[in-house]
Parts: sequence; C-alpha cells; structure tokens
Amino acid sequence: MAFGLPAQFQDSYSFDNTDFDIRSTVNRAIKITGWKVKNDSSESISLSSGLNALSWGEDINIQFTANNSILVTSKCVFPLQCFDWGKNKGNVNKLLNILRKNV
Repeated sequence: MAFGLPAQFQDSYSFDNTDFDIRSTVNRAIKITGWKVKNDSSESISLSSGLNALSWGEDINIQFTANNSILVTSKCVFPLQCFDWGKNKGNVNKLLNILRKNV
C-alpha cells in the first residue's frame, strides 16, 4: 500500500530479446488490460484505468527508455488520495506480468 500525495507506484522492465517491436508488444499488453489510451507519443503512452471500488481511478504512464526498457508508473487520479490500498502496485504488476508471459 503506497502512501503519498497522490499515492503512486513505479517499476521498470527490460526486454532481453530485441528481435521484435517493443512498442507493438506493449500495445498488445495494453489491450489485454482494458485500460483506455489517453495519449500515445514516441516517448511514452498515457493510460487511464477508470473509476473502481478502491479509488477514483489511476493514470498509468509507460515511458520508453534506453536499452530496450520501459518505466511504468501508476498514480491515483484524485490528487488528495494518500492511500491506494495496493491498487497502483497492482496496476504496474498487471502490465508487467502480461509482458513477462507474452515476451
């Protein structure tokens, strides 16, 4: 359970195999999550998880970094939400677990 204003969680993932298009793999994983794409640029993808029972929703950002890596951040939408009850960590792990299974 994260604590902060707003609550958030961040983790990275490095792709060992570079014989494929990382962006396409990430886009397929996003479709599995069901999250809504808000913005898609060459450097990052911004997503929204929507309202749920534990929070007002979360914004998820995937940043494409050097060395075939991504940085995934999930942050509560409501700026004064200081507890996330593990929802942000769950969002990040959900995406990373999908990527681990499909790469």
